[in-house]
Amino acid sequence: MSVKINISYPHLQQFTANQDVVEVNGSTVGECLNHLVSQFPG
Repeated sequence: MSVKINISYPHLQQFTANQDVVEVNGSTVGECLNHLVSQFPG
């Protein structure tokens, strides 16, 4: 399932290539967060 994660704090957007919304795949919160970390390591 595709999930959109809103990065509402501008100081956190530096970790997502200045994107305020990131789309990830996963069927649980943990899977979605793991996908987010794999897209934007660091």
